Amino acid sequence: MNKDKQLLKQALRVSTQFWVYRYLICARTDGAGKAEAHRELCCIFIAVFFDLNIDGVNTLSRCYQEIHEATQELTGKLETAIGYPIDRDVDIDYEDLAPKFFDKFYELALAAIKKYNRR
Repeated sequence: MNKDKQLLKQALRVSTQFWVYRYLICARTDGAGKAEAHRELCCIFIAVFFDLNIDGVNTLSRCYQEIHEATQELTGKLETAIGYPIDRDVDIDYEDLAPKFFDKFYELALAAIKKYNRR
């Protein structure tokens, strides 16, 4: 990965950190919080890659829907994708899971954005 792509990925990692942790914290018990975090993550990626203000992202657009659906591959399979423990009696190591979640979300969102841009 070249330096510019590394810097972009790091900027996205930093700017989405709150929403990544919120998503992981809500994943077991708060469906509405989980959905909000997923929406915000998608909006941040769209805003960055399509040069928009975050408030200018239309969650009804085809682009948003494609990125949202692509990243649901991760959000619907946390236990197998990043080792998120579903068992409520198991403590969650957020420091370990957050980078794994971000890396997978980044990969899926980027693939969806590239696919959308080819149209």
